Amino acid sequence: MYANTFLVTGSADHADLTGLAFDVCDQFGVSVAVATDDTDVSRYAALVVEGPSLADPASKVGTAVIMEALAELHGVPVIFPQGLREHDSCEGCDQVQTIQTVRDDEGVVFCRDCFGQTSGCAQCFADEPTEPVYIDGVWVPFCGGCAKITKALHPSPWNGAEDVTEPDAMILFGVAA
Repeated sequence: MYANTFLVTGSADHADLTGLAFDVCDQFGVSVAVATDDTDVSRYAALVVEGPSLADPASKVGTAVIMEALAELHGVPVIFPQGLREHDSCEGCDQVQTIQTVRDDEGVVFCRDCFGQTSGCAQCFADEPTEPVYIDGVWVPFCGGCAKITKALHPSPWNGAEDVTEPDAMILFGVAA
């Protein structure tokens, strides 16, 4: 599970980091978990650091800085969200890119879904746009159909209210059962 999962850490509270993890899942099309003090960063595909950094001489030694150092030690890529001036919107779907902006050969901005750089749905592996769904503390990318089923099976305030009386949801739910 962890080999294809990104990890998010930082100085913000858990709810803000969970929100950042949503953005990372949405923009990279990978599963994303929020780090705790005892998380083994070496088991993850990448670390996204929000807040203090080893490169910042004024940063205090805390969980985020220690996780970043451990990631560097174990060869885990470290990613930092872009500054506000670097935010740009995807030309295909208008999604704002806050973590890393992808540009084509002409410099046009695309999200990874529209550019074809994601592995697709984590459930059915369909190569179509995905949406993050919160399951047991991890944001997971699902296509529209799998997202409806998963939200019904794993209700969470992070997923929003899913209406399972909707005809499409009932049909999909019945197929999954």
